Amino acid sequence: MKKSIYIYPIAFILLLLHYYFIIHPYWTDEWKVWVSIYVFSAAAVILDFWAIPIPLRGNRNRILLSMDSSVYLASVFVLGIFPALCTLLIATIVNLFLRRVDIWKVLTNFNIYFFMLVSSHYAFVFFGGDIGEPRFSQPMPYIIAIFVYLATNAFLVGLYVKILIGEPFSSSIPKMVRYFYIRYVVSIMSSITLSSLLYYHGMLGVFLFVTFIVLIAVSFNNYYVLYQEQKNKAITDPLTGLYNHGYFHERLEEEVQRAKETGNPLSLLLLDLDDFKKYNDLFGHTKGDQYLKRFADLLRAHVRPTDMVFRYGGEEFAIILPQTDVETAYNIAQAMRKAINDTPFPGVEALPLGCISFSGGISTVTAETLNRYDLIKKADIALYYSKKQGKNQVHIYRDCLTRVFMTPDDAVKTLIENLISVFRVKDPYTYQHSRRVYEYALQFGAYLGLDEREQRLLAYGALIHDIGKVEIPRSILTKKGKPTEDEWRIIQMHVIWGKEIINAYPSLQEFAPLVELHHERLDGRGYPYGLKGEQIPKLVRILTILDSFDAMTTERPYQRTKTVDEAFAELKRCAGTQFDPYYVDRFIAMMLETAVPRYVTS
Repeated sequence: MKKSIYIYPIAFILLLLHYYFIIHPYWTDEWKVWVSIYVFSAAAVILDFWAIPIPLRGNRNRILLSMDSSVYLASVFVLGIFPALCTLLIATIVNLFLRRVDIWKVLTNFNIYFFMLVSSHYAFVFFGGDIGEPRFSQPMPYIIAIFVYLATNAFLVGLYVKILIGEPFSSSIPKMVRYFYIRYVVSIMSSITLSSLLYYHGMLGVFLFVTFIVLIAVSFNNYYVLYQEQKNKAITDPLTGLYNHGYFHERLEEEVQRAKETGNPLSLLLLDLDDFKKYNDLFGHTKGDQYLKRFADLLRAHVRPTDMVFRYGGEEFAIILPQTDVETAYNIAQAMRKAINDTPFPGVEALPLGCISFSGGISTVTAETLNRYDLIKKADIALYYSKKQGKNQVHIYRDCLTRVFMTPDDAVKTLIENLISVFRVKDPYTYQHSRRVYEYALQFGAYLGLDEREQRLLAYGALIHDIGKVEIPRSILTKKGKPTEDEWRIIQMHVIWGKEIINAYPSLQEFAPLVELHHERLDGRGYPYGLKGEQIPKLVRILTILDSFDAMTTERPYQRTKTVDEAFAELKRCAGTQFDPYYVDRFIAMMLETAVPRYVTS
């Protein structure tokens, strides 16, 4: 149930109390007072409608300076509290019909103004103010009354924010004071001016005051429109219509500062459009510009209203995600990536990945974050890592730090990297698949407590297990439909070809079983030899699970994949026939305990 529901009965009771204890005792038939009340009510409605826009520093758009408070305060000073409250009531009723606003908001606003007027009236009288002719030789009662008026406003609005939003007074009230101090100064001058005009010139004075304020409001609105147009040009990228690089730094600095002050989460996503240079080379810069604009439109369509999308430079883009932790940011990025992968665009089929794709890196504000440059640097590292892993991926900065080779100076690493690099062009899917299975192997080997040698064999074997596919024709590797029987026999040969490639390098021969046997099944129905049970080496039985899980959950353009839960169910279903049931249970347990890795979408 919304908290605003409780405001209806409370406001209704307050209205009754206002009438019986404040308005009713002062009821009068003097027509001059009522004429003043109706004229003041009309003035308040007009001035509330023609609010003056005041641009704010930084990236907040503006505040609307409504001069209706001048009318209410002038009526307090010249006519007294009863006419002022009647003016407020009539103006509130008129606004209720003229503006389509929730009733509870109107009633809340009425109550806030009511207490502001009552408190300022008693402050004015207490400090020696006389209702009627203005006495500017004694300005203190006017200044104090206006101060009490605005202080009451700050307190009641702060209370309202605390009830509905939960923001504490310590943060909400200073914000209001900082943003609306100009209202205090203007209210002092305008209410005293209107009081003088009303007392000495009657209704003509009110008419002159309202006319003058409306003219100012119209002028300010026109200038504000021009200001917004120029500001938008200065912060917008002309090609894509997104915010530009300069505004990105300005806004990120502000958001980082706010996140560090409030403790609220803030994430940054850097994106790089994959293979854009190749698209430009193939189809020309005009088509390349259309490609960039289409990509920008897709980004804009798949972010939340609170997120901000920027063109960072060239084919690089950035998204600031306020109030967003790193896990939520990752899920948003993955959903966006999949949706964009599935969006057709002329010519992308000629690219290595065959679709619109991007690589992404995510960083988030932590206690150790120094400034915006620190956040950008971390997201850029994660982006570079996604590119290195084969593109069309999103990684989080903290995770990519742990995704390193176990022995970075090992010559085997260099040799393996050189061998599998051919897949970057020939079959990007196989290259990315090998990378992901390698990372699963790193994580699962450590989870199982394998010794150092076994962890190394499992990880490197995972990285190179499909090396034999280099001998398969590209037309078969990239075929979208189901392979024919002859094509299937060629595909099955990749394990034999892979073993032959491995055996050509003495330093890689220990990985041969993982390359040759990873399609064997526990029930003996696998290939190439039909081995059963314990005949299949332990590390191979583990690799088979990792290989199959990634194949089931990996997203390929225009093709539905299994969710993580569906993949878990399939592993369990095939445990004892295709997979070792002990390692299936351990693998699922690890995934549930340590959370799904960054390259899996559930």
